[in-house]
Amino acid sequence: MARDHWGEVRRRGRASFSSFTYALPTEIIFGRGALSHLPDVLGRLGCRSPLVVMDAAVRQLAAIQESLDRLQAAGCRCVLFADVRSEPSTGLVEQAADAATSGRCDCVLGIGGGSALDAAKAAAALATNPGGPLTYAGRDKLQVAPLPIVAVPTTAGTGSEVTMWSVLTDERSGRKVSIGSWLLMPRVALLDPDLTLTLPPTVTAATGVDALSHALESYVSTRTNPITEALALGAIELIGRHLRTAVQQGDDEGARSGMLLASLMAEMAANTTRLGLAHALALPLGARYRIPHGLAITIVLPYVADYNQAAEPERYTRVMALLGRPGNQPLEGLRELLSEIGARQQLAPWAGIEVDTRAVAEEAMTSDNVLANPREAGVEEMEEILCRALEDLR
Repeated sequence: MARDHWGEVRRRGRASFSSFTYALPTEIIFGRGALSHLPDVLGRLGCRSPLVVMDAAVRQLAAIQESLDRLQAAGCRCVLFADVRSEPSTGLVEQAADAATSGRCDCVLGIGGGSALDAAKAAAALATNPGGPLTYAGRDKLQVAPLPIVAVPTTAGTGSEVTMWSVLTDERSGRKVSIGSWLLMPRVALLDPDLTLTLPPTVTAATGVDALSHALESYVSTRTNPITEALALGAIELIGRHLRTAVQQGDDEGARSGMLLASLMAEMAANTTRLGLAHALALPLGARYRIPHGLAITIVLPYVADYNQAAEPERYTRVMALLGRPGNQPLEGLRELLSEIGARQQLAPWAGIEVDTRAVAEEAMTSDNVLANPREAGVEEMEEILCRALEDLR
């Protein structure tokens, strides 16, 4: 059993806010038309030959092609790497880094969802540091600053444009590995809501759940501080107001702007606080069984919230109110919200999946996200949460 005093100890320690650290070395340019600033941004950074990292679908967007044409007109020589796939692998980022080196690139431009941005950051690091990605797995192992990174998100979920982390899948072990360093923070993030207008409802829902999980887990984190709390609560409020509309009316510009801002703010909070059990479980669940990250979060988030409520009842009550579920328990309220936006319905292909719950729980315990969770958990508690969540799929 987890110790019941864990949450109370954390609340007493948090209450004084005696000291904390918050850093954000990334310049943020937000708003409709933000993408038009790209030539000026690269010019200010002195970049003339960017490696452009994206996936094939993003490569086909008219707005992206127009931006690349403007860069060329401004005298930039772009080296395109449009081979990113969901859950980028260590081998893929090595290929991207090789492309940067052979193309004599002086910066990396990542355009796309979290996979593209994580791949761009890792490629920028490997282009200047010797060895492969596993050499730098963990935190603060980069020896040399990466190539300058500019990030352009096209989804509203991961917030990778303002994080110090690049999450990859190790091809040999099949496990998720993370490279973490303040050196990985993009120099500039360009957030243009217009790039999210054509996202299908399924992607909007899954990435929206990811943004919600960042805000929620940051808000209840043992490492929260006044700045991250304000960011997390602001993000949750925006998600409560805009997520349903963004899913159901994808061309609603206000909803798209609200969700992109929520994603940004949620990760600005989580980048400092770390996350919790939902992410600790979702990473091995996704790596082992190829469940997209947003859907892996959808599976476990309500049950982690239910487990954590005993440690932070007042905070979860506030979260439910901001999500438009006043008086609801986290399990009930989150399940209803996820059903309303169709996220739970997307889990149907995994309803009969056979999961080695003990192995997933043991791997999840190696994540430092566990240390930031408001209620202590061991392997037994982690496995119980996962079993409840998987049973609900059936």
